[in-house]
Amino acid sequence: MRIFGPNLFRVLGTIVSGDLGPLTFYTSKRHRLVWFPKAPPDKPPTVWQTYRRNIWRAGADSWRSLPQQERDNWKEATRRARLTITHYNLYLWWFTHDADASIRVLENNTRIKLLPTHWTTS
Repeated sequence: MRIFGPNLFRVLGTIVSGDLGPLTFYTSKRHRLVWFPKAPPDKPPTVWQTYRRNIWRAGADSWRSLPQQERDNWKEATRRARLTITHYNLYLWWFTHDADASIRVLENNTRIKLLPTHWTTS
């Protein structure tokens, strides 16, 4: 059942699409915001979905296991490089994309050590 609700979220200056809490939102062909109660999945996740979720979970666990000083280094590097991504999202991007070479460039530009020296550049 689709419910055409008020454009409260657009009034607040956001563009909502996808799941937000217990609701699902999308924009209709007539440019109206459509929302309805989120439906539970009708089948279990695929092997690929489970694999990718586990990678993201491992990245979050890895971040939490970093000493505070290393987390602060990631934060300072993103600030110095004036990146629009947060330090946490940068770390997860690096973790999920095997992007050592890109992080080494960031290290050189910011003069902040982010990766251990024994790791090789991909």
